[in-house]
Amino acid sequence: MKTAIKKNNITIITVIYCCFYFLNTNSQTVTTVAGSSPGYLDGVGTSSQFNGPAGVVVSADGSLFVADRINHRIRKISPSGVVTTFAGNGVAGFSDGIGTAAQFNYPMNLAFDQSGNIIVADSNNHKIRKITQTGEVTTIAGNVSGFADGTGTTAKFNYPEGVAVDNAGNVFVTDTGNSRIRKITSTGVVTTLAGSDAFGYADGVGVLAKFWSPSGIAVDASGMIFVAEKQNNRIRKITQAGAVTTFAGNGTSGSTDGMGTTAQFSSPFCLALDATGNVFVTDAANNRIRKITSAGMVSTFAGSSQGYLDGIGTAAKFYYPLGISVATDGTVFIGESGNSRIRKITNNLNIDSYQIENQITVYPNPATSIIHLELNNRTISKINIIDMNGRYIQANHILNHENKMYIGNLQNGIYTLQIFTDNGIIYKKIIKK
Repeated sequence: MKTAIKKNNITIITVIYCCFYFLNTNSQTVTTVAGSSPGYLDGVGTSSQFNGPAGVVVSADGSLFVADRINHRIRKISPSGVVTTFAGNGVAGFSDGIGTAAQFNYPMNLAFDQSGNIIVADSNNHKIRKITQTGEVTTIAGNVSGFADGTGTTAKFNYPEGVAVDNAGNVFVTDTGNSRIRKITSTGVVTTLAGSDAFGYADGVGVLAKFWSPSGIAVDASGMIFVAEKQNNRIRKITQAGAVTTFAGNGTSGSTDGMGTTAQFSSPFCLALDATGNVFVTDAANNRIRKITSAGMVSTFAGSSQGYLDGIGTAAKFYYPLGISVATDGTVFIGESGNSRIRKITNNLNIDSYQIENQITVYPNPATSIIHLELNNRTISKINIIDMNGRYIQANHILNHENKMYIGNLQNGIYTLQIFTDNGIIYKKIIKK
């Protein structure tokens, strides 16, 4: 039943952003897909061996591809758990070729392009490589260690660790040793999107921004770029124009959950996005998988102390998780370096729960004095207002299903509503003007 409310001549406008996070954090079941003790062995499931696996990507048919870092190979795991070697012969070196005729040197991260090719950050070779679906390995860009923009192999990188591909076919690279974010067009032209020769921390546009050992990178459907920055312990956002802002983390090593820059990370290494805009992060030194909603709320998705244990949510244990990928059904896959295993986190929430996002209306937005909230078949018990610094500045207990709040006393700016419903917590951004 739809809740009836009075609009009181308030102008109705659209919501600018929304996300949701459910109270049932114990619904994340962690299991082991493949791997056992460190080594190299093809096989089925836990009879196979990896050595310090990092990047992992999942294809449309459910196959996994893994950057088996210390084995200098790219491995493939079929949907039934059969592990094979896709490319690389185990010798640290550089050679283009087909399958095991090719050589890698500490491949760190992987991404798919629109044609289904695998893009590889071949870190110790200072190169970006490409593997076709038939296993043919070629070099897209990079040469010897250094820094130079240019085309193809005239460009130089310094220990690149992360790769991501946008809808236009551009490849974005975390040039870790150079503390820069680089861009490779579909024609192989390499430019610098953000960062400079001075590592550090600064938001800004292009070369005015500073990074310190950026590692993981991902691009959402709108082209927004997210970067996991392991030395600055932050998650940064970059527009296609190169404008850099801080999305989450305050630079202090820790494990605190919270909104935006009130949260803490410890060597966040890789990240991946799901279909609803949530960002999942391998918080490597914390041995946790963290989740950041599109509104910037950070929570612990799975993991606790260092170790190895399958289980539910924070009862599970990881040891230095590095790579991460999210399948279309929301399943999260982890390349776990310390335990040399590939782990899986299955979200057991009923799919109907996700439809709550479409059952809430917030208006007006922007607003000057009063905002209204309306839910179908849901009950709101409380709403908190959180500012951009993560401070809880106002709370309102809802009575008689008249879901409205007075915000006239707030300063102009962007705020987040933390909405407590009978089905969990929803976060929505609003603008006060």
